[in-house]
Amino acid sequence: MIYCRTGSRSATIVKMLEDNYSFDNVYNLDGGIMRWREDVDKTLKEY
Repeated sequence: MIYCRTGSRSATIVKMLEDNYSFDNVYNLDGGIMRWREDVDKTLKEY
């Protein structure tokens, strides 16, 4: 699981790992930690 604040940078890294290094079990947290915070734990401090 790769994640960043919004999910865009981590999506780039996931694609690179899949395309260049044949990773097949790597995932991006869609929307990043900010969407996760919104959906799962609103008590997490926004940064």
